[in-house]
Amino acid sequence: LSLALGARYDHYQYSPQMDGSNKFPVSFDSEKKSFSKISWQLGINYQITPEQQIGYRISTGFRAPKIEELFFEFGKGGMNHFMPNPQLRPETALNQEITYQFKNEYTEIGLGAFYSKYRNFIDERVSEKLESNPYYPYDWGSKPYLSINQIQFVNVAHAHISGLELNATLNGPLFGLSESWKFHIKGQYSKRKNQDGDPLKSIQPWSALMSVEYQDPSQ
Repeated sequence: LSLALGARYDHYQYSPQMDGSNKFPVSFDSEKKSFSKISWQLGINYQITPEQQIGYRISTGFRAPKIEELFFEFGKGGMNHFMPNPQLRPETALNQEITYQFKNEYTEIGLGAFYSKYRNFIDERVSEKLESNPYYPYDWGSKPYLSINQIQFVNVAHAHISGLELNATLNGPLFGLSESWKFHIKGQYSKRKNQDGDPLKSIQPWSALMSVEYQDPSQ
């Protein structure tokens, strides 16, 4: 039985300044932003056999808003308007994970089940806004209103993400090849919802990666 305990401190400070290239001075927010948080992690591992191990990990998470999420603006007056959100708050989480690992001379396999509970989750939101068409009715076929996509990062008060993940490395001798060959497989399934039961846009439900590694024996 092994025990691991860790902690870290994060501090972010942004001091935006407007220069002559800023095209949207009206919407610019020059207020300084500062975010800080202490995060911790506790992990327990138990060796079932020389080849098998199970583990449990609980930790807290912290993510400060990025500069582009707070201050970036692009496409104002166009069909897609990326809007800043200087009122974004940092995202915090409580994470839990159960793992199983198997390793011998031919394979190394890791399985995990995880659950994360978030406060102020930072997610992308797209809303539609109707604006008067300045070319209507002078432009033939035009409509009285234009549909504008407003894209902005916002805080979701409560959200949770759960899922399963697989990591595997298969060595060449398992397939009758030399030890120079390795085959890597990684996959993850995530189920993500906000407090209303709607899916989160910034999280992919499925992901998979496969790769082949070859190391020259002469190296």
